[in-house]
Amino acid sequence: MQEDAINYLIYGVKNLTDARYFTAMGVEYLHFELNPKSNFAISEKDFHEIIAWVEGPKILCSFDHLFDEDQIKSLIQSPHIQGMVSQFPDLLDFCASVTPLETFLQIQDTNNISPVADKYKTIAPNSHPELDHPYILCDTVNIAINRLKDNVKHIGLIAGDESEVGIKDFEEFDDLFYQNFAE
Repeated sequence: MQEDAINYLIYGVKNLTDARYFTAMGVEYLHFELNPKSNFAISEKDFHEIIAWVEGPKILCSFDHLFDEDQIKSLIQSPHIQGMVSQFPDLLDFCASVTPLETFLQIQDTNNISPVADKYKTIAPNSHPELDHPYILCDTVNIAINRLKDNVKHIGLIAGDESEVGIKDFEEFDDLFYQNFAE
């Protein structure tokens, strides 16, 4: 992989296959969604089993569905978790007050940016002048490639699913990470 200061955040990791592949590619962050109602949901049990095998990337999690302070504290005080992603600034602030964490505000619409967005790292669908180096969340590898061509240096990618347990085609991801695409 070329070293050119591109930072990757892999969003919605759901299996060990993805965690190991993206770790080998040197991504900065792996994100796990613990909200069972999310399309990217992973059980807390599976999450803990996977992160026990991962060394290298910073581990982020989301749990916007939790409201019990003790349950939240128990989760974020795990030595494996370095940060969290939430659409709620007050949840980010609460968690950061409990333990030092990197906090990412997830912005769904850059036309409606929270006045406190500059307090956090951000994940957004596109850039905005008020956001300092947001991770641009790309739905597909092709979109990520286009963002790289536009000189975006903080790319968020959706991990996707395996075709079968332990089987996934990473060819498109390889093209992105090794920058095997026409300029």
